[in-house]
Amino acid sequence: MVAAGIASAIGDVAKRFLSPREEDRVQEVMRLAAEKIKDTKKSGTKPRADLEPGMLEELAEGTLLAAKDTYEKKKLPFLASLLSNAYFFSTPVPNLLGALHAAEELTYRQLCILAAVWPLDPWDGPALTDGTLNDLLAVRPMTEDIQGIVFDVVALVQQHLVMPFRKGQYIAGVTMAELVPAELRQTYPGRVIFIGMKLADIPAEDRDEILHVLGANGVAPSKQP
Repeated sequence: MVAAGIASAIGDVAKRFLSPREEDRVQEVMRLAAEKIKDTKKSGTKPRADLEPGMLEELAEGTLLAAKDTYEKKKLPFLASLLSNAYFFSTPVPNLLGALHAAEELTYRQLCILAAVWPLDPWDGPALTDGTLNDLLAVRPMTEDIQGIVFDVVALVQQHLVMPFRKGQYIAGVTMAELVPAELRQTYPGRVIFIGMKLADIPAEDRDEILHVLGANGVAPSKQP
């Protein structure tokens, strides 16, 4: 079933004109996805039983086309993870398609930021700053690295992939003056991307660039005593 779904998607994608670079990206995701599926099956994980032949063809085709169009090579392993994990996770296929569409719109750095936001409580990941985004923008010298990450956070909030979480509920309509990274939590669509793409596997050096700005010990001093 897995082979038939991917083969069908490959056939559809192959009919499109691909530049040599696009073809390399598609082949890389195909190779990585095949390796990940093989490794997952070796670990004893069983493919989900609710799939009928062809159910994942759209996701496979969409993943390969996303690989073709991405200009950031670092995204390719995570696109491959989304495709391979779809055969094992119980997440509804339409939700996975939504995750793929959202992930296509995100830059690699935005994926790194999403991975730094807590998916749930309790969480043993690095603590984020309890200052506001405005506090970060008040840091001097104000570098372009800081500004880029701050406005990437705003973009993730605007896409409802992360939201402030207070007293057991998400809070909408929070301004930049009130947005606190430590209060942010992944929403359900954000968690589908985080888990499906295995963003926990983002390399430490890429994660640390984000934490240098958003971390509790980053550029803005914590308000905790």
